[in-house]
Amino acid sequence: MSLSAAKKRDILICCIAALLILCAMAARILGSPEGAPGLSSMIRNGIYMGLTAAWGVSVQRRIIQAQTRRYLIAIALLMLLWLTERAIKYEFNLSAASARRLWYSYYIPILLIPLITVFTAMSLGRPENYKLPGWTRLLYIPTFALMAMVLTNDRPTPRYGLAAMRRTLSGTLP
Repeated sequence: MSLSAAKKRDILICCIAALLILCAMAARILGSPEGAPGLSSMIRNGIYMGLTAAWGVSVQRRIIQAQTRRYLIAIALLMLLWLTERAIKYEFNLSAASARRLWYSYYIPILLIPLITVFTAMSLGRPENYKLPGWTRLLYIPTFALMAMVLTNDRPTPRYGLAAMRRTLSGTLP
């Protein structure tokens, strides 16, 4: 049984991706000690970002339906944002405030990716010019509400924190 050139190319791409993932795993295991940023973690981050970017380019070339293509590219960009934030947090010495803001910003892609995935699933198998119904925009509300809660977590308020919990448990209201 003979494989076509396209099938051989697909198998080669999958093998290269698997080899790169194995290299990233080896860099993690054999790399610098925990907590010490070094060459191995930069290589690992570069591999992950490269694979994610390659997937985004692949989506751009292969997906015909414009709406689905936009959603998948948005997911790839959000994944790159998350990987970049992760690399900055663990590779550079940041002030406590910067590290906290960076940590909170992780939630932006983490909350948006599932939402966009739902939109992608709803648009799969539809005609090329298909647009999602207007009611699907309502799905942004809980996502943005959660994002607002996370990003404003540092705001001082008497309702949150250990002292407020103690007051609540003792029966006194704030």
